[in-house]
Amino acid sequence: MMKPAAWKPVRKYLAQWAEPESGQILACLGEDRRYGHVLCIPAHGEGEGILQTLASVPKGPGGDVLIIIVVNDTNASPAWVRKANQDSLAALRGGTARATGPGTLMERHVHPRGDLLIIDRTHSGQPLPEGQGVGLARKIGADVALALWSADRIESPWIHCSDADVSFPANYFSRPLAAAGDPLLGKGPAAFVYDFRHVLEPDPEVACAALRYEIFLRYYVLGLRSAGSPYAFHTIGSTLAISPLAYAQARGFPKRRAAEDFHLLAKLAKLGPVDALRGEPILLSGRVSTRVPFGTGAGIARELERIQAGEFYPAYDPRIFIWLGVWLRTLGSLGSGNLSLRAYLSEHAAAAPAVAKVDATLLHDILEELGALGPAESGRGRGLRHLHERFDALRTLRFIHSLRDHHFPSVPLEEAIRTAAFLPRAALGEKRDLSSTCQTLARIEATNLV
Repeated sequence: MMKPAAWKPVRKYLAQWAEPESGQILACLGEDRRYGHVLCIPAHGEGEGILQTLASVPKGPGGDVLIIIVVNDTNASPAWVRKANQDSLAALRGGTARATGPGTLMERHVHPRGDLLIIDRTHSGQPLPEGQGVGLARKIGADVALALWSADRIESPWIHCSDADVSFPANYFSRPLAAAGDPLLGKGPAAFVYDFRHVLEPDPEVACAALRYEIFLRYYVLGLRSAGSPYAFHTIGSTLAISPLAYAQARGFPKRRAAEDFHLLAKLAKLGPVDALRGEPILLSGRVSTRVPFGTGAGIARELERIQAGEFYPAYDPRIFIWLGVWLRTLGSLGSGNLSLRAYLSEHAAAAPAVAKVDATLLHDILEELGALGPAESGRGRGLRHLHERFDALRTLRFIHSLRDHHFPSVPLEEAIRTAAFLPRAALGEKRDLSSTCQTLARIEATNLV
């Protein structure tokens, strides 16, 4: 039974902002079907390969798993995507024992781990509106999961979200349940981000591109962590477990073609911590993809183009994170002290490592241009968390981009790793090929050496 603290925001979300499928799901499932866990997966141009991901879904300690697959395209999708989606639908329907409600937008099929709910948002069913892509597909799946959780049909207090080209670890469903806190009372994490690792393609250039991309992701998160940012977490949509209460309070996934995971996690981080869930990683595809304009597949595709052109992978200059740290420590002082913002900025700039040469006046001007000073001044005395909510994940990214574009141009990734003061030299070692560097950065993340 849903706890009282969760009733109002969840019901309000389902009534006002949820997608129509969430109001139709109970009729599709019938009155007696309940599940221990729920997993939501968008599928776009995957073909029959989606069956490999479904075969890796493990058992859940709470009982049967409901896997929600939102197969999607738009009227403007290319022919190969439409064909692949029809192949996915045929494979999903043909590889299970029986179906209920065939010919409708939602079909329930038997799956070895429980049930498979297929939602057909393709041109053969009801295509997605142009421009809303994966964000809307994720939202449909998670909204349906929330409706079932609200109706006491899902036991686990976590909505799992992933993708159609991953492989899951055996303890995938049990790990969030072992964490401390009560997400239904707003205590503990608002979301978890699972450990991940890219599976390398046989083509050496594609494998190199995937490694460099993953190294950059880990370098960036470690840089944020070294600065003291509360937004130092990966934003990969295939690695999420979300509190239903926090999901409703954040009003669900934004309907975007890409970066829907970043924007939702940015909102969730204002409601509670977004914690890394350590352990056996989710295995992500290291393939090239053009399904969305940016993200893993697109990032690997761009890096492959750089490799073939003989160009370096551009990484943020490590000094940017030192400047960010000066500002975040200034926010910490504003949360409890009485000096002026300029005074705190000068104090922390003077204490920064000499290699960064933090200019307090220039930093002040950059922050003023970004519109960060007013919210910080008006939030003085209301606590550090409130100040971090005002200088949120999006403002953090804009700050980093401003420094990159006007003061600290990007440097080669290898140089960034070699010169970053926040990366422990002893842990990195002398031999630093791409594979060993990637593994070492993952270990540094997991052991909190930064």
